[in-house]
This record gives sequence, structure tokens and C-alpha cells, in this order.
Amino acid sequence: MIRFDGQVAIVTGAGRGMGRVTAMSLAARGAKVVVNDFGGDWSAIGEGTSEVAEAVAEEIRASGGEAISDGNSVGTGDAATAIVNKAIETWGRVDVLVNNAGGTVVGDVHEFEDDEIMGVLGSNLLGPYMLTRRCWPHFQSQKYGRVVNVLSSGMLGQAQTVPYAAGKAGLFGLTTGSAVDGRDHNILVNGILPFGRSRLTDADDPAAARWAATYFKPELVAEATTYLASGTNTAVTGQFFSVGAGRVAKVAFYNAEGFHHPELTAEILGENIEAAQEMSDAVMVESSWDDNRRFLTVAPWTGGTQNGWEQSDVTRARLEAETATQ
Repeated sequence: MIRFDGQVAIVTGAGRGMGRVTAMSLAARGAKVVVNDFGGDWSAIGEGTSEVAEAVAEEIRASGGEAISDGNSVGTGDAATAIVNKAIETWGRVDVLVNNAGGTVVGDVHEFEDDEIMGVLGSNLLGPYMLTRRCWPHFQSQKYGRVVNVLSSGMLGQAQTVPYAAGKAGLFGLTTGSAVDGRDHNILVNGILPFGRSRLTDADDPAAARWAATYFKPELVAEATTYLASGTNTAVTGQFFSVGAGRVAKVAFYNAEGFHHPELTAEILGENIEAAQEMSDAVMVESSWDDNRRFLTVAPWTGGTQNGWEQSDVTRARLEAETATQ
């Protein structure tokens, strides 16, 4: 059985929905949990209440677990410092970070006020970044850390949620970059694109709400998060999974061979745009190197050995291994 005995987890947005059941799943498996929740509406803007987080912390304690509550609204460096310091001051460490909090606003791309856009970007991107960087030194010093970022299929294109989609798309980059930097320190960083019953699904039309309530139990999402956040996961990092209704499936980018012309013009591209979009020979892209290496087929490296190309240590090691097998 997967356990978190002796470990400390921070779960943001843990007062309701998927965040709540994630915090409870980790606690039931032995983790000490910082239950963070702003306690406001789904925009994560405006007034909130710490009672929402405290209710979940009390629920965990009543079940025999250990938990403390935190009512900070994620999105600033000061909030991240306060949240992480609470874990360190209470239990002396932090091992798991689940960046679940995230607000949204609904409307056409031009209709939002500046503070609404900044608020949504703060809760969905800046908050997770600030929390990750505050946890990072602790993860490095103990040679262990697990981060699970909660993204959304909305980042792939969804009507009237551009600030939300932009924040979640940024969280994609935070996940992939952190995964590369963390690999040598046993810090694994992954993302999920969940579909679970929430305030948003309940606010939809009655038929959709019943559908979500029947199949998309948030506990099923929490179980996938629990695995990725655990020490049982020793290798999966920089990956993304669509999770819902008990289904877990990898989500990835693909890059095709594409169209090439050494003297490309807009007109030439226009004549060959279908070839540029042809995906029959596409391969999966899991790092910037996976994308950039395609250019070597049309622009051979002229700076000496490929191993001399400036790369991160991790990418260089991969390149050396690939070169050795060619």
C-alpha cells in the first residue's frame, strides 16, 4: 500500500472538490497535510474565509490524521513564503506539493478587467511557481520532492476562458522545466488534466451535473494525484495525464517532419501549408531538445561535436547517450 508516513504535504485549493479529497487521501495514507484554501468564490478574486480550509483540516484530524489549515490566497511570493513556512515551523520539512488551486472568470477575450486577468494568472500560474520555488531548496537538501500540478484541458482551447487557459498553459512550462531541473535531485514533477465533479460542473445544466456526479467522482482524480505524489513513483516526471472517471491517459505534444525550403518565403509556405501540417510521421516531444533536434536534419551542426552544444547537464547526458547509439 502506498504510504506517506513521516512526510509533509501542501495541498492548495484543498477546501473543496478535488483539492479536499486529495488532502484527505494523502492524510489517510500517513501524510501530515497543510490544507490551503482561500475560501472565496471560483474566481479566486475578492474576499475569502479561512473557515473553508479549517473545516477540512478538522475533518482530517477527526479521522485520526494530522493537518493544519492555511487561508492564504496563492499568487504572491509572500503567500508562498507563509504557506511553506507554516509547514516547516510545524513539522520541520516539506516533501509533497500539490498545486491544485486555480480560479477562473468567464467572458470573451477582451471583456475582463486587468485585475481579473492578473488574479486568474496569479492563482493558476504565479502561485504554483512561487510555491514550487519556496519548496525547492527543501527538496534539494533532502534529495527528495514530489510536485503535482493541476492543469486543465481548457488550455487546449475552450470558449470564453482565455485567462484561465493562459494560466494553465504556463503551468505546463513550469512542469516541464522543473522536471528537467529536478531529475538529478530526485524531485519529480508531473501534471494532471482532471475531470471531476466540482462547483463548476454543478453550476452547469442539470443533465451535465448529473453526468458528472455519476461518473466523475473527484476521489478518482485524487487517487491518481496520490500515486504521482508518492515515493512509489520513482521515475515518472515531466509527464501529463488526463484523469477522470477512473481513466488515466498520457497527454503529449507531437512534432512532425514538416516542410522544408532553404529559402522560405511566406508565399512558398502558403503553397505548402498542408505539408507543414502533415502528421503521419510525427514523434512525441518531451523536451525542448526533442523539438530542436529536428532542425539538425536540415541544418547540420557545424560547431564541432554535437556534445559541445550548450545544453543542460541532463539534456547533454541524453544527447551523449543518443550519439553513442547512432
